Amino acid sequence: MSAASDLAQRLDLAKHTRSWRGTCPACDYPRAFTLKASRDGRPVTFCANGCDAATIADTLARITGTTTRTETPKPDDIAAARLRKQQAALRLWAGSAPALGTLVAVYLRRRCISEITPSASIRFRADTPHPERGRHPAMIALVQDVTGAAVAVHRTYLDRTGAKAAIEPPKASLGPVWGGAIRLDALHPDLPLVLGEGIESAASAGLLTGWPAWAALSAGNLARGLLLPPEARHVAIAVDPDPAGEQAGRTAALRFMAEGRRVQLLRPRAAGDFNDLLMAEGRTDG
Repeated sequence: MSAASDLAQRLDLAKHTRSWRGTCPACDYPRAFTLKASRDGRPVTFCANGCDAATIADTLARITGTTTRTETPKPDDIAAARLRKQQAALRLWAGSAPALGTLVAVYLRRRCISEITPSASIRFRADTPHPERGRHPAMIALVQDVTGAAVAVHRTYLDRTGAKAAIEPPKASLGPVWGGAIRLDALHPDLPLVLGEGIESAASAGLLTGWPAWAALSAGNLARGLLLPPEARHVAIAVDPDPAGEQAGRTAALRFMAEGRRVQLLRPRAAGDFNDLLMAEGRTDG
């Protein structure tokens, strides 16, 4: 058994033709992690949610209990790679268009969250590069850091009907997303800020409560990475109904309370996440 296949087994990754895929061990983003074997059998990794090589290597070292690495990136190389990805992300964003009247509007309407279509953080691009193959239509969402600066984008690939594209991975980030969020709405001084993992779940929780919402993109970023401005004094965490989501919600709550913020946890009243709840209620969009 090669080192790559042994690692894939440890991480419970699904076998594909020339790779293994599954949840990223560093950021907990589902279906974002790809593992391949080099010519000599050593692991080659990639996270579609934007985790850099050093972060993945450190996480794998903790999981496997070994400090050996196939390759140790130099700090200057890591910084240069982050900058290249950030610049590529901002070029992608600059080349996108407003979502109204596009396949993004169709996708969001199907998810019963068409209210976020005019959001300044949601756009459309017809020829979005995919991490593994070709170009496809996609919803482009802007990731901003704690200061509000644009640092990355998140891509949800769509087919020609406005449904999520049948490609792997169907979603991917570009640029340094760690610590940032997709600001679906502006902060309101008198309302809590809803924080969720995915765009759809966060938007749904925001619509159900009537509060502004931001998406952290992954359980790991919500729990350990997301940095909030001081104006976000009251946050409501929309908990995803799975073990990783529950743990992320609790960890984030403790972290934000330690920062002096008021925190509450929101959980769906029925099975599924907040978007499942919104769609099950038969909500119609205007």
